[in-house]
Amino acid sequence: MTALIDERRIAASLFELITSNSCPDWFTERELAIYLRLVNKDGKPITSGIKKWASRDPKDNPLPRRYIGDLPRFFRPDVIRWTEEETKRHHSKLKFSDSVP
Repeated sequence: MTALIDERRIAASLFELITSNSCPDWFTERELAIYLRLVNKDGKPITSGIKKWASRDPKDNPLPRRYIGDLPRFFRPDVIRWTEEETKRHHSKLKFSDSVP
């Protein structure tokens, strides 16, 4: 029962973040994890995927990040564009692997 309650709380806070007019244009790794719904069963953000995507080789479509001083930040329009490109990249990989005998 507590897992169900946690999921409702997570969903409510994510919905509020995404639909509010105050949704930030700049995210920390933790904020981006919440925005992308990368949370564990307790509702805590998981940033390991973000760090992995951001550190990809340039030819492998890294997640774009910018720095404010030494702090990495993610610009929402860049993230949206990256997710669209990543989806296309993922689908093309799937099509290629399906066509290989």
